[in-house]
Amino acid sequence: QVAPLTHVFQRQKSELSDGIAILVGSNDRVQGVISQLEDTCKTIEECCRKQKQELCEKFDYLYGILEERKNEMTQVITRTQEEKLEHVRALIKKYSDHLENVSKLVESGIQFMDEPEMAVFLQNAKTLLQKISEASKAFQMEKIEHGYENMNHFTVNLNREEKIIREIDFYREDEDEEE
Repeated sequence: QVAPLTHVFQRQKSELSDGIAILVGSNDRVQGVISQLEDTCKTIEECCRKQKQELCEKFDYLYGILEERKNEMTQVITRTQEEKLEHVRALIKKYSDHLENVSKLVESGIQFMDEPEMAVFLQNAKTLLQKISEASKAFQMEKIEHGYENMNHFTVNLNREEKIIREIDFYREDEDEEE
């Protein structure tokens, strides 16, 4: 059977028109999906930006706590250092003053030994001997205990905290509900 040319023409024109309409409709749907996907991209970017910001704020808060604690502990060490240095410097001053006084007594004694006048020597010797005796008896050497300079008691073991920090990870909401 042969169809008239006008029927074939109309039928193919109609099929082509229907095909074009389907493609245009399909393109509209695809364009709608593309728009939704672009909106999804923007939403993903915004959500990720927000999550990154919240994560950074939480870590900054932890850094702040660590920094504050580090400063507190450093101050304890510094106070102990100052106390110990003050004590040692006081001993140095005490011993230096004693050395200076003893040196003066020794110098006076040596000069006095050259005194040619026996009466002057005997008159002043008693006073000088008394000063020498007092200087040697009165001075008590205070020694610092062995290991006084040691600061090992300020050692910190952060292994447990390090392990906890290394285990920091994201959680799912269903995990949060279980706790």
